[in-house]
Amino acid sequence: MLADCRSTGSKDGLPCDISEKEAHEELSGCCHMCLSNPKVAENFNITYEAYPLVRYATLNWCYHLLHSRQKPRLLDSTLSFLSSASRRQTWMMRFLNADKAIFPLQTIINFQRNVYAWLNVDNANMGLSVKDVLSAKDLLEDVQFSLFNIEQYRSQTISNCIGTCNFDLLMASRDLAREYTMSGQVRAGIEWFSNRVKEMQMQHGPKALQTAWILSILGLLHDQVSNTTLAMEIQQQALAIQELQPPPNHLDTI
Repeated sequence: MLADCRSTGSKDGLPCDISEKEAHEELSGCCHMCLSNPKVAENFNITYEAYPLVRYATLNWCYHLLHSRQKPRLLDSTLSFLSSASRRQTWMMRFLNADKAIFPLQTIINFQRNVYAWLNVDNANMGLSVKDVLSAKDLLEDVQFSLFNIEQYRSQTISNCIGTCNFDLLMASRDLAREYTMSGQVRAGIEWFSNRVKEMQMQHGPKALQTAWILSILGLLHDQVSNTTLAMEIQQQALAIQELQPPPNHLDTI
């Protein structure tokens, strides 16, 4: 639709005074306003009936931003949104819950990279460095926090939380381990996920299915620093937990 409406005229021949990039700028700004609403920004457990624009803004603000020009007002609203870790993480959790596509984690990571690149295209006139707002380490922490906490919501059976299946989480583990390796943050990841395993085991028990994907990524990270024996032991532990609790309609249960 946006491609049909340019400064020279609209699809039906009527005059149209807004260009495609201007339309994206306006839509991106509207998405920021929606996601920055104090009742929405840091509250995952909302209903789309009460806030009907939140789902659209969640799934599309990055798309509109990446097709926009760098204008001061849009830069300000983008940096304001990204400067809050809790807002970023709530957006990611909502995205994981709203996007029905397979493996949405990779989509989120790509969005993050592209937004970061967009902000760095021409920031000579910006009073605040983009790196002061968002770093590679921040991106990883956001993803791991969002994955961990959306699973916490799922285990609490909150009504509007769809959650991700265990297979999706295991695939996400591979993506996240790759991101840690590429950013040189493997040892930081090992420490973070080791602590999360302990928390989950204390809360749900040593053989809880919720710990399987965390153990999986922990094993992958140990493998990246040549802790091969420990990596194998951890992966075997994760596999044993999954074998104890196969999903519905698994061949072993038919």
